[in-house]
Formats: sequence, structure tokens, C-alpha cells
Amino acid sequence: KDNKPDSKDRKPDSKDNKPDSKHNEPDSKTNKKGKNMIIDVPADRIERSRDYPNGGIVTKVPIESLSSCLKLCSNEPKCVRIVAVPSVKRCVLKSKSHEKGVNRVGFISVSVKPDSADDKPDQT
Repeated sequence: KDNKPDSKDRKPDSKDNKPDSKHNEPDSKTNKKGKNMIIDVPADRIERSRDYPNGGIVTKVPIESLSSCLKLCSNEPKCVRIVAVPSVKRCVLKSKSHEKGVNRVGFISVSVKPDSADDKPDQT
């Protein structure tokens, strides 16, 4: 009487067998260009599990790569750093009025100008 298990079993097969299905494309969710943001910035510039509260200028979603997020920041005069959440492709541009960094799992922070005094929070 209840056909739900049969229809449930058929759905993945019917999608996978379609020639134009996204499941058959090389850039599907299973590879590094899938769900997460691409981390294409040198490791020595990245602060992993680091957030800098407040000082947000703008939030952009989705952003495909960390370098794209940094480029947006470099085009914004007040931006001194980015905070990204790769799992949701979120990029937050930060001004120098951001607060001291805090540990936050899943976040990545990158200063626009490495070793620059401009990216330190205001102490006023």
C-alpha cells in the first residue's frame, strides 16, 4: 500500500542516470571545489580557528575562494583583514576597529597586509 520506500529508492538512481545531472559533473560536491571555500592563500598568512569580532564592513556569501575574499578586501579602503567561514563560503571584510582575536572553530582570518600595524585593533 505504501510506495514511499520504492519511490525513495528510485530517486537517486533516476537523477544519477540523467546525462545533464549535476551529480555527473566534475565539480560536484565530492571534490575540493564543492561545498567548502577553496583555501588558496599561503598557510603562513592564515590564522586558523580565529575570529575578530566587530568591525565588520560587509559580509559576502557565497565566495568561492579565500583569495577572492582578500581581493574584495583590498578593493575596500577601510578593510584591513578578512574573516572567512569556509564551510558556508562566508567572507567578512573587517576594519581596523575590530576587536582582539578570539578562538572560533571553523573560522579563518587573514590580514590584507602581512605584518602590518594597520590590522591591529584600535585601542581607543
